[in-house]
Amino acid sequence: MTLSITQKLTVTVALLSLVTLIVAGTALNLWMERGVQADAGTKATAAAADIADIIRQQRDEDFLIEPMGRRAEFETLRVPFAHWLIMREGGAVEVARGILAENPLVTLGVPAQPMQSFGRTAFTVASVPLTVEAPLGWDDIPTRARTTVESLTAGGTLIGLRRVVLGQRILFDIKVLYPDHVQAVEVTDAGELLENRQRGLPDRLSQGQIAALSLEPPLRDIQVTGWRAYNGELVALVEGGAPDGETVQTAVNRFGERYIVADGRIVQLLEQSRLWVAVAYDMTADLAGLSLFARATVAGGTLLWLLIILLAWQVTRRALKPVDEIVTRTARIDAPHLGERLPVGAADDELSRIARTVNRMLDRIQDGYRREQQFTGDASHEMRNPLAKMLGEIDWALSRQRAPQEYRDTLERLQRYAQSMQQLTESLLILARLDGKLQNLEVKPFDVADLAMELLGTFPADSAGRLRLELGESTGPMEALGHRHLIAVLMRNLIDNALRYSPAQSPVDLRIHRANGRIDVAVQDAGPGIPPEQVALAFNRFYRLEPSRSRQTGGVGLGLSIAQVIATVHHTEVNLGPAATGGTLATFTLPSADGDTKRSAPSSA
Repeated sequence: MTLSITQKLTVTVALLSLVTLIVAGTALNLWMERGVQADAGTKATAAAADIADIIRQQRDEDFLIEPMGRRAEFETLRVPFAHWLIMREGGAVEVARGILAENPLVTLGVPAQPMQSFGRTAFTVASVPLTVEAPLGWDDIPTRARTTVESLTAGGTLIGLRRVVLGQRILFDIKVLYPDHVQAVEVTDAGELLENRQRGLPDRLSQGQIAALSLEPPLRDIQVTGWRAYNGELVALVEGGAPDGETVQTAVNRFGERYIVADGRIVQLLEQSRLWVAVAYDMTADLAGLSLFARATVAGGTLLWLLIILLAWQVTRRALKPVDEIVTRTARIDAPHLGERLPVGAADDELSRIARTVNRMLDRIQDGYRREQQFTGDASHEMRNPLAKMLGEIDWALSRQRAPQEYRDTLERLQRYAQSMQQLTESLLILARLDGKLQNLEVKPFDVADLAMELLGTFPADSAGRLRLELGESTGPMEALGHRHLIAVLMRNLIDNALRYSPAQSPVDLRIHRANGRIDVAVQDAGPGIPPEQVALAFNRFYRLEPSRSRQTGGVGLGLSIAQVIATVHHTEVNLGPAATGGTLATFTLPSADGDTKRSAPSSA
């Protein structure tokens, strides 16, 4: 099945728009999905940070951890989240809730994990460290409040500072460490003392702290040797026996995070014991909204695609409507209607240029058709006359018995008529070749003077006696570029015309000169000349200035037409004008071979 241009353009637009919409929709969906995941990761990270704050606040309420059951301090936490856990860096889970209790897929130290699927539910997991490395210090307490606290806690070490906002009041809960106790002071930002209490330091660790000391290397016979303040935390210095029998010093905070100790000084946290809080954020609702948006996008994209196809069809049909009109009107133009032309729009667009080009082509076709009709009619007319005369002579000779001399006279007249028809036929053949726009015309250097002398020798004696050849001064051959045979036809036709239309016995001059890289050829007769208004008409086929006289001289009205066509295919022209001494002067020019030996062959006009 062959598609029209409108259909092809519509299909092309449909395919391109479909690919564009699919690519754009896929990119938008990926961007939205990444946005949902990023938002869910942010929410999960924020929830993990909130849980860490809750843990710190709730443990601050019972700052000094009394001996309790294993993990009791974490299992009793009040956390308003469904899916969370607390675990050690080394992988030991302290407590887990919700989906993470069933499948704790957690990579610690990563703010947000890629989406995890648990059945029909999608989660994003985020984790944050429980401890805070930058606690509040004395400089964070207002001056009046700090003055009150310093007067009550002289000589102590700050191990805890919490800022609480109660309505219009700001309270500071401050804990200071002494060698044998912890002092808790609560003051307002204005320095008003609300509470001042002391608590003794425990002499043993909780089960959660002891469990942390079981990490590599595990310790036994653990004893508390003192208490220190480190990064805002109360840390117990302990000693225990290593498997190799060596006594090891270490430290552990209230969350069971273990520190490396050197020479009684806490150096850094043992990473394996670090506590992390992880939260699994349920993305199901977010992804459901994204899925709804994706379906809406597909539906909207489909409608948009259909609308694009409809618009492409309408716009293409409207844009190509002038083309249909051009095709329709061109199809109606035939031989009887060659005068019709296509309408040309006011805009200088592609369609207007097509219409103008087609109109110019029709002009050429009409002109060629007109010339062909005229040529055919003129040729028929010219051949009808000698044929009629020949038939008349034959009928006259056959009407009755004739004397031998009469038959001879009749044959001589028939011979002249036949020669006239032969001349006409040869001229028509030459014109047919030249009208066919000779391609690959063979152009070679040839001596115009030699051609002229050779040509003059072909004329009858009575005509040759009237011809005079004049060659301009030259130090070498007068070589020109052209087709030697066609130039010979051109020169012979000009000479024939000069001999035919000038008085008997009057001279005909043929002059050849070389100047400025060209060869100038001129033929001059002593005839009556050509009226200026008829110079252009003289090159028309079968045109005669004096029809009756032309028939008497045997002319067929094609000599100058053939000469001009030959000149045209050589990129020159024959010029007619009055001679200075009377008569007609015919001239044409050829390029000199000496002046332009590398010139390419001229193509036919």
